[in-house]
Amino acid sequence: MRRKIAPILVLIALVAWGCTNAGSRGKAVPNPDMASAVAAPGGDSKLNPHVTVGPGTVKITPDLPTVTPPAGWLSQAEIQQKAMNAVSANGGPGGMLTLTAIRPDEPNGLWVVEFATDGRQVSGPHSHPALTNWPKDPVEQRKAGTSDVRILSAITYAFDARTGEGRGGGFRGGAPDLSRSDLEHYRGRIVSAGLNVQLRLTRPDGTRDGRDLDVWVPQEALGNRLSLWQLKYGAGRQLEVWGLTGRPATIAAYRLSMVDPPGEELLQNDLVGDVPAYPEAAYGPDPEGWMSFVAKNSTPDQVWDWYAKQMPKYGWHLQDGTSAAPKDRSVRRSFRNDAWEQVTVEITGLPEGVRVRINSSTLP
Repeated sequence: MRRKIAPILVLIALVAWGCTNAGSRGKAVPNPDMASAVAAPGGDSKLNPHVTVGPGTVKITPDLPTVTPPAGWLSQAEIQQKAMNAVSANGGPGGMLTLTAIRPDEPNGLWVVEFATDGRQVSGPHSHPALTNWPKDPVEQRKAGTSDVRILSAITYAFDARTGEGRGGGFRGGAPDLSRSDLEHYRGRIVSAGLNVQLRLTRPDGTRDGRDLDVWVPQEALGNRLSLWQLKYGAGRQLEVWGLTGRPATIAAYRLSMVDPPGEELLQNDLVGDVPAYPEAAYGPDPEGWMSFVAKNSTPDQVWDWYAKQMPKYGWHLQDGTSAAPKDRSVRRSFRNDAWEQVTVEITGLPEGVRVRINSSTLP
């Protein structure tokens, strides 16, 4: 079963650094089509634009103050060069960084160098839950989830003032600025979602565009009409995004709109990937890369009936022409959703219960 775990979209060196996460969870209320209500100058003139992002670039502000360091310290010019080298060594971010400050931290014996961003860089979480022994979170806990993705306003490096060795750093988060004139406008179907959304772009007539985007979702981008759980439970649903491309096919979201968000009844079941998890089952991969579990206190009929009833609630529709053996032995059926994703559910009776295997793929 596909489960996407994406890296953070920012300098690799920042993985070990601290950050401050903030933001309030949007309220889960009915969400009308907000496409015409979101003011994004320049973003609506071209739907699903092709944006080519070159290598990350760095410049120095022309009014950078000159600082005389204490005796024995490396000079400001030497530290400036080390900071520029550090950015280049990590591949640089998508977009532009501007060196805006170099200041001494005498109590700690450090030079601190700060770069302002252009709003295309984000930071994401550094850990994810394991796939085995899938957590059975209470409904209210799932409903209360918030995003700790942040659009960055500044990135900081720290160096030993005498040796020039790196001593870490950090970053500051900033709120999305919807008044920007360069926001890009995308529309597509959610393939999988959470803090990071895989969005399959669609043409104006609803057909597949042929491109997928990774959309990083800060809490503020959800607004007050959409919640993080609605993205996670929204596979196959239409999503609109206003944001900025950082790296190729990777978007920092500034605003999101979902015409038909999921209802709270879907929270009754956990998800494995984008499929409702069978109650009281511990999931794990099998040798063929599928997700697999054994339901010890169920029959094949019970398991199949559960999936037949639950899958349509989550946007999965039974495909015609899939094989189905008598249910007391085994059944193998395929479902699809509106994002052109297919899920195959295989149910096999065992002496000790029922084995279920689940696999997903993209339809041609």
